[in-house]
Amino acid sequence: MNIIEDIFYGNIVPANSKLREKELMKEICDNEEKLSRTLTEAQKEMLEKLNNSEIKLAESCEREHFKKGFIMGARIIIEVMRKNAALDYE
Repeated sequence: MNIIEDIFYGNIVPANSKLREKELMKEICDNEEKLSRTLTEAQKEMLEKLNNSEIKLAESCEREHFKKGFIMGARIIIEVMRKNAALDYE
């Protein structure tokens, strides 16, 4: 695992922004519980499969966006460093 992935997975935490995530997770769980009470067992199984697929897709997209953001940031830093280095020689 590289440092970007460590930050992504929370092994290195740059800031604490978990409160909003906890609120959203509670909202999702509450709504899923309400919906689940109205479904048959077959429908519950289908909903669980759908949820699992959506989670996998979201995790994959989020991980890729996170990596791309770091790469873009690194490119910006490189460009700034090159411009500053060029100014030093003028």
